[in-house]
Amino acid sequence: MKGGQGVLFEAQQQVGKWTILMQRKLKSDESGDIDLALDQVYNFGFAIHDDYSASRFHHVSLGYKLGFDNEEMEINAKKQ
Repeated sequence: MKGGQGVLFEAQQQVGKWTILMQRKLKSDESGDIDLALDQVYNFGFAIHDDYSASRFHHVSLGYKLGFDNEEMEINAKKQ
């Protein structure tokens, strides 16, 4: 969980829909990073940790498919 190039995130909710802007380099020379290619599909999931309750909750999503400029993917990343 240490090292890597880091990622910048911005999120906003409008009319019940979340939009997330994530910025990072596709290729990295940092240990622990995974290089991403625009012609590949990646499987991933979300995890949210809620530490501000009587006990710790860990919410996880089902798996999603991430693609780049690919309308068939559940998450379609587009260059801005």
